[in-house]
Amino acid sequence: MRLAILPALERTVNPIIVTRSLTLNRGDVFRLPRACRDMWVVSGRAWVTFDGKDIILNNGERASFKRGKDAVVVTSMGKAPLVLEIPGEKT
Repeated sequence: MRLAILPALERTVNPIIVTRSLTLNRGDVFRLPRACRDMWVVSGRAWVTFDGKDIILNNGERASFKRGKDAVVVTSMGKAPLVLEIPGEKT
């Protein structure tokens, strides 16, 4: 597996919250910044590990994570690229 180090595109969803869009290819791994607790799978399939638990998120699914001692780790699965939207901090 490779650690995904990709530039994130930022766009404003509303006047208060900036959302990052991130694309991962099969096998790419991304650690969600600790300040971010929510993510939305725009397309593709994600394997998410948090606090020792694994979940699979498919196209259109969202997840929210409570603050824990472990980071949220996302891995792209399947043939299609995984596209995530991650709400950022309030501006």
